[in-house]
Amino acid sequence: MVANPQLKKVKEDYNTGQLFPGDWTTGLLKGELKNLIGTDQAVVLSGALRTLYEVKHIIPYIIENFGLENIKIIHLDIGLAEAVRRNSSRRVCEKSAHPLPDGPEFKDLKICPLDQSPIVRRKMDQPEIIQKRFENYLTQTRPAIEVIEKISPLTVFYLDGERPVAVVYRELKDNLEL
Repeated sequence: MVANPQLKKVKEDYNTGQLFPGDWTTGLLKGELKNLIGTDQAVVLSGALRTLYEVKHIIPYIIENFGLENIKIIHLDIGLAEAVRRNSSRRVCEKSAHPLPDGPEFKDLKICPLDQSPIVRRKMDQPEIIQKRFENYLTQTRPAIEVIEKISPLTVFYLDGERPVAVVYRELKDNLEL
């Protein structure tokens, strides 16, 4: 049960396909990133900077505190049909919400081997909610990515995320120069 009313509202919105509020997201990100300033730890933001508000408030903060040369932006591009296929078949561990790989060896798994909790499908992974999230991507996230390219000194690397995992991984690794 979520006691914090703001967190409860954010979770409800998230489960219906809405994006997190920009001020809420930037507050969380800045709080977590602050702990990493001056360390040698790498940071990967997955699914962050989804709105113009976030771009405006986070990109300058990241550049100032981590240095332009240490920032890479990767955009894995997939279409609606693939997003629905992948996300509607996604299963997670109920206790820790970590995803299970999408492979035949995991197809019939009912209990998480790590913590023995049930394996479930999240409410937000229903096709109609995935479609709503995709619409949000087109109207809010895609324009935010385009603004990053236009107004910042950062380069966005676009990768076709519909190709086989090994191909995408290799290209991602090359773009990150790992």
